Amino acid sequence: MPKRAFGRLSSLFYFLCVLILFSTTFCMACVPAKTDATPDAAPAATEVPEAAGDPAAEATPSSVTLSLALPAEAQAGDLLLAQICCAGESDFSVEPGSGWTIIMRTVNEAGVGMESFYKFIQDPAEEPSLYPFLVATGNADDEQAQVSGKILICRGIDPSDPIFAASGETGSGTSLSVDGFETNAPSVIITLFGISDNTVGFTAPEDSAGLQTLYNELADGGFVLYASEQVFDSGLIGNRTLTASQNGNWVSQMFSLRLAPTEVTFLAGDLGSLTADRVPLVKLSAISHIALDQIPVVNAPNGYSFAGWLPKGGIECLSCEEVSQLSLSSGALFTAQYQKITYTVRFLLGEHGTSSDKLVFSGLSYGAGISVPNVAANAGWTFDGWDSEPSVTVKGDAVYTARYTEANYRVEFVLGERGTSGDTLIFIGLASGDSITVPNVTADEGWTFDGWDTTPVTTVFGDATYTAQYAPVTYTITFDLDGKGTSTDPLVLSGLAIGDSISIPTVIANIGWRFIGWDSEIPDTVEGDATFVALYEVFRPK
Repeated sequence: MPKRAFGRLSSLFYFLCVLILFSTTFCMACVPAKTDATPDAAPAATEVPEAAGDPAAEATPSSVTLSLALPAEAQAGDLLLAQICCAGESDFSVEPGSGWTIIMRTVNEAGVGMESFYKFIQDPAEEPSLYPFLVATGNADDEQAQVSGKILICRGIDPSDPIFAASGETGSGTSLSVDGFETNAPSVIITLFGISDNTVGFTAPEDSAGLQTLYNELADGGFVLYASEQVFDSGLIGNRTLTASQNGNWVSQMFSLRLAPTEVTFLAGDLGSLTADRVPLVKLSAISHIALDQIPVVNAPNGYSFAGWLPKGGIECLSCEEVSQLSLSSGALFTAQYQKITYTVRFLLGEHGTSSDKLVFSGLSYGAGISVPNVAANAGWTFDGWDSEPSVTVKGDAVYTARYTEANYRVEFVLGERGTSGDTLIFIGLASGDSITVPNVTADEGWTFDGWDTTPVTTVFGDATYTAQYAPVTYTITFDLDGKGTSTDPLVLSGLAIGDSISIPTVIANIGWRFIGWDSEIPDTVEGDATFVALYEVFRPK
């Protein structure tokens, strides 16, 4: 037998042995999972040598080596979790590099599925920069399978027995899910989803308390991948669901990772967040005690203050100093507690005004509403607002002080050159709320008074100037033909001003009449409204 054919048969035999071993060891539902290769470690297809004429060699599956980078933030004692997804024409297998242990395998009949692995690291400096995963598929050599992968970090996991429980599912469509399960100890819940034939991330339901989305993206290799992490105390973990933008074959897995005895977890609770990054939880590793400066800063929401940390199973809150003095012989979980803050809002009138409205509002919650009092200034003063703009929605303690201006407003009416008035035109020394009288205006000849540039306000609220507006008087010239003639010229000239020229129409007398002029002399320019009547005499042709 040729050496190439023998090599192909050896590869096939190895692949079948691995597949049988995985099938007998891990009997669980098959689900396609979400995994993505890092951009600088894209999957590289490895061609299998041909063995011409050998049927066994032609059946050898193609393979892809997926190289996934060690996360830069990895620390000694961290658990690395590798998520590998594949979509081929038939079943597939994954051969990880040295030191990896399989968590579970989830795959459907079409060969779309996911395998997950874990590995603890002792010294990141001794780890390779890239971890290879050999993915063997049932595709023909010339057909590339969809293969995606990603490595995430879980911190503070018990290295002696990390996996507590797991579940997985597969399906197709846009609605993805994975069954929950029961836990009886504090743990970290990892949820993985993956779907083929999509290009954008999933839509997730509103996050439950403490749930962190680790990634939700289109990965190299063609899968859209999602992973989340949640610290869970104990009890029943409910189902998890996601929604994809397009139909596709999907796979999901969820596992419970045991927390290490020395891991300390701080939860922000339902109201606030932790650290400057405003995260819902912070996990720390500690030996015996946790340092005071390691305890995360709590960001209380508006209207609340941080009241202390409530230990798991405790009934009294502890201060940060008290937490730092605890002996942490086993894993500890602390949840931030909050207390509601009440506020007081005061309005100070001073000595120049009064109000019949409420001036002090106390015992208020954040977001409560208040009413701003009306202020009446004393004689000789004008209320000029508050030292800062009052907020009708409470945002904290506040004091607003009234401001006043000594009465000295000026209101003037400017007549201009085309009118006169016998009334008062300038009012001085006015206070806010004083009344004034708008003067009457008599327009000059040839003009009419057309009001003011702005409508005068008779109750004073400040300085004001009003300027009179005028319009020229217009006249109409009418030519009456008396029914005995016609004209193609205008007979009514309107909108004319004094001095405008007058255009006299040409009159064509009707049959039997002769036009002989007008009833009065027509001036050259307009002197006022006027009507001119045409005159005729009987005309009898000889």
